[in-house]
Amino acid sequence: MMRALTLHQPWAWAVVHADKGVENRPVAPPEALIGDDFAVHAGLVVDEAAHADFRAGRYGDAARAVPDLDKLVRGAVIGVARLDDYVRGPFFPDKPRPGRDFSSDARWFAGPVGNLLSNRRAIASPIPCRGMQGWWPVPAPVEAAVREQLAREEHRHG
Repeated sequence: MMRALTLHQPWAWAVVHADKGVENRPVAPPEALIGDDFAVHAGLVVDEAAHADFRAGRYGDAARAVPDLDKLVRGAVIGVARLDDYVRGPFFPDKPRPGRDFSSDARWFAGPVGNLLSNRRAIASPIPCRGMQGWWPVPAPVEAAVREQLAREEHRHG
């Protein structure tokens, strides 16, 4: 069963369309989810201040390409990412696990916990779905639709 994480916009957009490799949370993710893919769900809430920061270049050139506020998808699964690990505070010596260079993602870290993401990819057609707080189970029909789109994309680029 795939899990999902609901993110306010434009943060969800930045995970799947820009280079946002860190998702900030108040608590560490369940250890069992590390190494797994999860659905990126764009919530209904829009962070207008963050959108302005993206446009101003605070998070780099990739984030400047953020769509206008009224064009951001909301209330839908928009992509998938892999949860590689997490960091706490500035840098704990036992995190991240060996092999992950956190320095290129540090601009996205605001803490207290930063989930480190990889293999971030958008799906072609957002799938409407109600979001929840925390790591929530994706309904079976939504998961099937996500996996079908990912398989089609992999086949196309094959």
